[in-house]
Formats: sequence, C-alpha cells, structure tokens
Amino acid sequence: MGIADECQSTIYYLKTYQISVVDETDNMKSTLSLATEGSIVNADVNVTTLNRMVMANVAIGTNANTYWQHPTELEGNLLGLYESSISFTVYYTVTAQTVQPSSPSLVIYGFNNSVYRFPVSPVPVANQTRVDVIISERHVSEPDISRKELLLALVDVRKVLIPATWYPTEHQS
Repeated sequence: MGIADECQSTIYYLKTYQISVVDETDNMKSTLSLATEGSIVNADVNVTTLNRMVMANVAIGTNANTYWQHPTELEGNLLGLYESSISFTVYYTVTAQTVQPSSPSLVIYGFNNSVYRFPVSPVPVANQTRVDVIISERHVSEPDISRKELLLALVDVRKVLIPATWYPTEHQS
C-alpha cells in the first residue's frame, strides 16, 4: 500500500458549485427569482455589488415570507448534499430596527412531494454574513425524519428555496 494523489477506493467526492446571480446576457439582470413556498413572485430583482461581491437585491415587504430560487441550479439528484452544506452570503438593511430579526428556513422540495425545512439562525442587520445550512436529518425542523426519507428526497430535488426574508418589517435583502 502506498501514497497516491488520487483516491480510487471511494465513490464519494466533494464538489463545490458556484451559482451565478448575474444573467450572462444582461449584467444588470439577476438569474434568481423571488418566490413564496407556492409560486414565483413578480418583483424587481436588481444586481448590486458589495465589497466586491455581486449580489441579488430586492425590497421585501412587512411580514413577507419570501425566498430566492434559481430556475435551473439546485435541482435533480443532489444526493451529494447529504451531510454537507448549502452556503450563501446574506446582507440586508432596514429603515428602523424595531424588532428582532427573523429566523427563516431553507426549504427543499424533494421526491414524492416531500418538503423539508432547515432552520437558519438570524443574521445581524447591515453585516455581510456567510450562512451554512447543513443538510442532514438531524438539522431538519420537522420531527422524526429518517435518514432514508431525506436521502430519497435528495435523489430527486424539485427546488431549493433560500431565505430572502430576514426581518419581519420592510427591508432590502
């Protein structure tokens, strides 16, 4: 047995996917849509740059429960996400800080119309924050989810909704 640069004894590989938020044909247009758990919301999604990071930007109303959704990425067989994480960067601003930030969830729609919510900790206002959501049955908000159920859901993911609502009153996300 020797040392090699490539491991050939495993079928598991770590992959990183970078999802672009900018449309390749129009640099001022975002590839992301704003959605609720039921449908796409018609909203003006802008592209902005903050600290050399390109981000999608939208105005969110009071008590909105909205998410970012990419039309083509994060669908299909995402079994490789199990015990891994979905990471994204959050930055939002509010006009008046009157209440505590929201505690949203990342939502995965999977095989056989299954829906799994992964709670996300609140993030501070006006602070660029990286959020890592671990995809595991131990991190799902629904009780008594088995490993088998989650793995079946990840084999055929219909959509992944990333939280856009971070504050219960009007804010820019």
